[in-house]
Amino acid sequence: MVNTGRPSPACKACRAKRLKCDQTKPACNKCTRAKRECPGYREAFEVNFKDQTDLIIRKHEQSNPITKGSIHKSRRGHTRSSSSSSEEPVASTNSADCMTYKSIPTYTWYPCPGSLLHLETPVADQASCYFIANYISLKTHAPTCGLQFVWPLVKVAEQNETFNCAFEAVSMASIASRPNSGALVPLARVYYDKALRQIARTIQDKDKSTEDQSLAAIIMLIIYEVLMWEDARNSLNFHLQGAQAMIKIRGPEQKNSKLGQAMFGFIRGFIIHQYAHSPKVANGFEDMLWWALEGPVDDESKQALRRLNVETIILRKQVIDFMKNNPVRSEFPVALRIYRKAKSIDAEVARWFVDGPHLDMRRVQYWQDDVSEETIYRATAFPGKVYDFDNIFIGAKFLSLHLHRLVLAEILLQISSWIESCGVCLSSTCTERQEAIAIAQNEISEILAIVPFYTNTQSPSPFGGMQCSFPLFVVGSSTVITKNQKAFIIGKLSHLSHTTGLKVAGKFAEVLRDHASPPRDHPLC
Repeated sequence: MVNTGRPSPACKACRAKRLKCDQTKPACNKCTRAKRECPGYREAFEVNFKDQTDLIIRKHEQSNPITKGSIHKSRRGHTRSSSSSSEEPVASTNSADCMTYKSIPTYTWYPCPGSLLHLETPVADQASCYFIANYISLKTHAPTCGLQFVWPLVKVAEQNETFNCAFEAVSMASIASRPNSGALVPLARVYYDKALRQIARTIQDKDKSTEDQSLAAIIMLIIYEVLMWEDARNSLNFHLQGAQAMIKIRGPEQKNSKLGQAMFGFIRGFIIHQYAHSPKVANGFEDMLWWALEGPVDDESKQALRRLNVETIILRKQVIDFMKNNPVRSEFPVALRIYRKAKSIDAEVARWFVDGPHLDMRRVQYWQDDVSEETIYRATAFPGKVYDFDNIFIGAKFLSLHLHRLVLAEILLQISSWIESCGVCLSSTCTERQEAIAIAQNEISEILAIVPFYTNTQSPSPFGGMQCSFPLFVVGSSTVITKNQKAFIIGKLSHLSHTTGLKVAGKFAEVLRDHASPPRDHPLC
């Protein structure tokens, strides 16, 4: 069959009898009046082609000399096959003989519009996937580490509007904090405002305020504040106080479920972490001790370590208050009591580094050669040993321990310097002061050896960067840090800011760069 122009749309009976068909559907009137069954009309595809008559074949051969005789040959084969059923029907079924490349219909391909070729996933779905991949579904064998405890709530987030709003807000903040994603910041704020209004309604309900989803929603807002870092620490402290109050209202019943225990542990660890970096958030010594001792004793070594960390924080707060009041020589007994307490805690922490249960989880990966002063800012590692860990949570534990011992060493230095300024002569003061300087320098070196584990990958973990940014700022503010060490820390904080989009890391790098020695009461501290 060949395309010869305008085809006949008549029904099959009228076409066979060469009658003019009125094309009435479903049956034409001529067939109805003749009392015969109308065979119907051809399909749209068939209408485009006419039967091959001898006249049509001759016309086609004259216009296509290359295919001359091929269609006529196939026509004869078709006639033979229809006249005798005993002959082979190969000629009638062989498409290669019946149709040539000239008679096959051709179709033109047109490119699809760009809107169809670039179908994009909604931004909210992208944000949820990004947050889950980088903050919840982390590589670790401990299900209670990080934010993994939130995973069961994420699966059913749509069933609780309070948690769902907070989860959407922190997800949008996580994707908006990526490099070159600043256009999403206004959208993250919209989600954040919606979550705040929803939580405000929830905490007014006595029953809903004690639900796991409500506490998890506040945890999401805490992470939001760390990611966005727009209002220094005011909003973060506000959410922390709300989480503390909610945990105390929930009472001992919260320890009955794994989710409740995990959320309590996260809030406790985060608050102790904040106390270590900012004494201003501490409401009182009793409150800090409550967080250290409250909760199930899942591991005695962890409980003892937590107690040492909190005692270090309390001692640091006492030193700040002591020095703020311009002490006189008559207050020497108070200074001596703080000094001895610091020595006692430091001895316990040092003992943990000797016979601690997790020392085998830290390995020396390699030794870094010397780096010139001009390139230390861009160096991948500081000269010396470089540690490796199984996951970011084990590395964070060692980072916290070394940081607290550095704080203890600085307490010893501060008190011993004040004792010497008062003219009080102690035989051991000078020696112990040199020992404290050596301890501080060693702890700084240990912390710098941990830093490459968080920053040397091609795509650093945003959650890991969030964990190490605060300790790096405290180390960079130390009084015993060298110029090269500080330059290296500023470079690593800037690297985290550029690769993960953590605004807090960029802010810390700016403060360390602009101030030779940031004061302890700095707004970012």
